[in-house]
Amino acid sequence: MNRRGVRRWCAAGLVALIAAPLAGCGDDSPAFCDDLGQVRSLSALDAALERRDLTAAAAEADRLTAVADAAPSEISAQMQALVAGLQGVVSLLQAQQANQDPGAIEAQREELNTQLGTLADDVAAVSQWSEEQCGFRLS
Repeated sequence: MNRRGVRRWCAAGLVALIAAPLAGCGDDSPAFCDDLGQVRSLSALDAALERRDLTAAAAEADRLTAVADAAPSEISAQMQALVAGLQGVVSLLQAQQANQDPGAIEAQREELNTQLGTLADDVAAVSQWSEEQCGFRLS
């Protein structure tokens, strides 16, 4: 998978996870529903990646990290995996932009591809939890 494909795949998955409508969050929903609502506008992430503004992309990753750190135990591992995937994409792009050692970049890319292979399951788990707990389904 080329770097554009990796970037788009990860960004699309994470944007779908966070940017889904959060209308179901109400008073009886877990506080985490509100946390997801605060970062639901991750169009900034996609825009930063499109512009190759890795500083802005890293800032968006930090925002998601703060949300993932507050995730309930039922989905904490999945949220952490999503954050790790996003951070991995940003890190790989930073290494490429800095023209680091091609061998090290390739090794980092292979590790990231393996990691990204499980993100669909993580998104599905978080989506199911959000439907049950917050009243909305992530797509």
